[in-house]
Amino acid sequence: MNNDDQLLNSLMIAFVGQMDSAMKIANKVSEHSNENELSPDSLIAGLVYRLMVPMSNEEIKQSLEIANDIVNKETSEEENSEEENLEDDVIDHDFNQTIHNSSYQDHSTRVLKRNNCTCPLCIKVRECFDNFKQHETNDKLALMFKDAIQNACDRHNITF
Repeated sequence: MNNDDQLLNSLMIAFVGQMDSAMKIANKVSEHSNENELSPDSLIAGLVYRLMVPMSNEEIKQSLEIANDIVNKETSEEENSEEENLEDDVIDHDFNQTIHNSSYQDHSTRVLKRNNCTCPLCIKVRECFDNFKQHETNDKLALMFKDAIQNACDRHNITF
C-alpha cells in the first residue's frame, strides 16, 4: 500500500470511528427522549456532540477498533450476492421515502428538538446545541464535519 492509500485508509478509519461514536450518542439521546425510533434531531445531537466533545482514550480505542474492522474487511467478506444488493436498494428506497414523507420535510423553519433529561450526556448535548454556531474547529476535517452538519440543517430548515 502506497502512502496515498495509507493516508486515505487512515482518514476513512478516523471518519468511520467518529460516525460510530456519534451514532452511539444519538441512540442514547433517542432513548432518553423516549423515541420509538431514532429521530433526525437525535442524529444531529450525536453528530454535534461528537464534533464538540473530544472522545476519551477508551472511546477512541473502541471506535477505532470498530472502524478498522469495517474498513479493512477481507475482500471475501465485502462481496455481496445480488440478493443482498437488492435488499440494500430496498432499504435505501425505504429510507428516502420515510424522509420524504416525514414531517421533517416541512419547509418552514423549526428549532431542533431538545429533551428534558437531566443526565450529564443530555445536559452536555443541550450545551453543545447552544454553542454550535460559535464553535471553532481545530482542524480542516473538523471544519468539514461542522459544515456538513450545518448544511444538512439548513437544507431541512432546522435551527439551533
